[in-house]
Amino acid sequence: MQPVTRRKAIQSITIGAAALCGPLCQARANTWVKGVLCATQSSQGLEIEQTLSSTGNQALDRSLASEMLKQSAFFSYRPAFILYSGGEKNAAATPNLQPSLQGTQGTIYYNLEMLQEQLAASQWGGAIVAGVIAHEFGHIFQYFAGYMRQLRGLDTTVKFVELHADFLSGFYMGGKGHTIDIKPYSDAFFRYGDYGFTSAGHHGTPEERYLALKAGYNYRLRHETASVSAAAEEGQSFLREYIH
Repeated sequence: MQPVTRRKAIQSITIGAAALCGPLCQARANTWVKGVLCATQSSQGLEIEQTLSSTGNQALDRSLASEMLKQSAFFSYRPAFILYSGGEKNAAATPNLQPSLQGTQGTIYYNLEMLQEQLAASQWGGAIVAGVIAHEFGHIFQYFAGYMRQLRGLDTTVKFVELHADFLSGFYMGGKGHTIDIKPYSDAFFRYGDYGFTSAGHHGTPEERYLALKAGYNYRLRHETASVSAAAEEGQSFLREYIH
């Protein structure tokens, strides 16, 4: 199989917007969203300056929608997707629904400026975006498959919730196998780590995030047909044994 180029990677990732919601889902401008779990350290909520109906690039809109559809099928949940500009550069997930979107489970938010920076980071920027989306899908899975209470009970911070989502992200990305370069993707999550051990929003150290993500990725390589539920159980066991 030929390696995926940057152009193909961008085309094969996806925002579940246009395809899932018609145009990209829209919410109020200058919004403070509470009750979210973010990709990087955050404990107060998510600041959104303006929601968008498009990335401004039709090809990117289509590829993001395609990736959202793939991940919805993989994780068996169909969250709404909201692209936003300004405010906090982050991605986040919440079990709360957009009132006008029937048949969805929760909502994923993604900052456009962060997305563009990730795409430009390397020729494998598309893999970074796909992996961040998979991390947020991991949270959607946790919310609706009954893992959230168990994971929150392991620490006073959201550390184990976040590391478990990292594991599930790695599990999803392992399905892309050798068609992507794993290093830019895993390096991005390493940078998202923090050392705020006593902060409620502590996501795990860079080393822990890298370890959890690679463990999920390697688990998928060894168990290609494993279900997300099996991976979630494996991820929880892995964290209990190796993360303190």
